[in-house]
Amino acid sequence: MSQTVIDKPKTYPYEPDYIIPVAPGELLKEKLEEMQMTTEQFAEQSGLAIEAVELLYTGRLPVEFVLAEALERITRMPRDYWLRFEQLYRDDLVRAAKKYGLAPTG
Repeated sequence: MSQTVIDKPKTYPYEPDYIIPVAPGELLKEKLEEMQMTTEQFAEQSGLAIEAVELLYTGRLPVEFVLAEALERITRMPRDYWLRFEQLYRDDLVRAAKKYGLAPTG
């Protein structure tokens, strides 16, 4: 009797043909909602003005070391996670600008 060999199906890496940058602030909004914490409460605990928190939500206030430490303290998500998320977001912005012709020329 011969044995039938079943080949594994081929797998392909996921490589979308579009780029949608997601700011760390988007995740923060979701996390605060999960924690049932308001923007005002977060602002008070983080030492940020409410206007700064709004900028953070939209990606216009970058997550730097001191802010990442505050995010870790409040959300219990590691500082390095927030810093990596920020770097990936900034990289995606550059890639999207180049891909969609928004990068300055010259």
